[in-house]
Order: sequence, then C-alpha cells, then structure tokens
Amino acid sequence: MDERDKLTLALDKLDGDHIRMLARFAEIMAEEWQADPIHDMTDVRVRHEQFMRWCAANGLDLAAVEAWAQESRGAQERAAATPSE
Repeated sequence: MDERDKLTLALDKLDGDHIRMLARFAEIMAEEWQADPIHDMTDVRVRHEQFMRWCAANGLDLAAVEAWAQESRGAQERAAATPSE
C-alpha cells in the first residue's frame, strides 16, 4: 500500500471539519516550504530578471511607479514646509 492509499483511507475516516483543518494545515506546510524571496541567496541577477518578467507580465511600469514615488515625496516635503495656521 503506497502513501496515497494510506492517505485516502485516513481521509475516509474524517468528518468535514477535520478534512478542512487538514487541508489548511497542508496549505500552511506548502507555504512554509516555498522559497523566501527576502532571504533568497541565489544570484541577484537571476532574481532581478524574474522580477522584471513578473512586472512585464502584470503590466507594471516601474518608471511610472518611480515617478509617482518621487512626486509623492515632493508633495510631502512641500506640505511639511508650508507653515500651518
């Protein structure tokens, strides 16, 4: 009997609430096993290329984001410089 058969037999013995808890636990385990991009020690150039492809695939214009960020910083600085009444 392989692991899949054992799992099927175990699932047959559980009720709906237990199956939902087990499914959530499996999701949490899968998320924990995914690579953590913040602490990823692979080549920075490879990660940058993946990020750029993700941006392109999602229609994210990084130049527009940077322009918006600079304008927001400028607006905050102007607001802070204006004397309050």
